[in-house]
Order: sequence, then C-alpha cells, then structure tokens
Amino acid sequence: RAVLVGGSLVEFWSQGAVTSLDVDMVGNRAGVRKILVGAGFVERGRYFEARDLDLLCEVSGCGFEELTPETDPVSLGQGLEIRVLRLERLIELKQAAARPKDLMALPILRATLEELRRRR
Repeated sequence: RAVLVGGSLVEFWSQGAVTSLDVDMVGNRAGVRKILVGAGFVERGRYFEARDLDLLCEVSGCGFEELTPETDPVSLGQGLEIRVLRLERLIELKQAAARPKDLMALPILRATLEELRRRR
C-alpha cells in the first residue's frame, strides 16, 4: 500500500497543467524495505531509489500512517486502485516544503481547489 504524493500528484490534480517526470509515493517503511531492497532499490535516507523511481517513506515529516486518513481511492481500471492525497493537504505540504518547484505549482493547485469547490 502506498499514497501518491509529489509532482505526479500535482499532475493528477492539475489535470496535466503541471507535468512531472517522476512518481513519488509514500509507503510504510517497515513494510516495504525488504521488498524494495530485494528488487534492487537502494535506501538513501527517507528515499528508496532505483533508476528513475523514488519511493518516499515520509513527506514533510508525515509518514504513511499519518497521511492515509487524508487520502481518497482512485481507480486505475482493471481492479487496480491507488490512494491519492486530498488536494487541500497537498497544498499544505507544498507550502511547507517551500521549494521553488513547489511554490510554482501552488497557484494552479489553489485554482483547481477553487474550481472543485465551485462545482460542489
């Protein structure tokens, strides 16, 4: 089990207005370490890396268990599902990270949130 976060989640919520070339997910460190290391990932701090894929076990100090209640399931088809962090929480995390790429995404994310609220 994992939660989609980071640039790929920004791409999801912005419907492609912001694109990302990576996939960031937060997973339970104890539950994934053995599997990922066995699959060739290298553990580096809070990341597990393998070629072009990073798996985070926490984001802005929040781990899988803390983030899971703030997610919703999204069907990928054929019985596959991924949990995505709610847009409000993503905005909070991007503000907290305050990296240039995070700050650049905020106006689009905020506009998306306003549009979603308007449609409700």
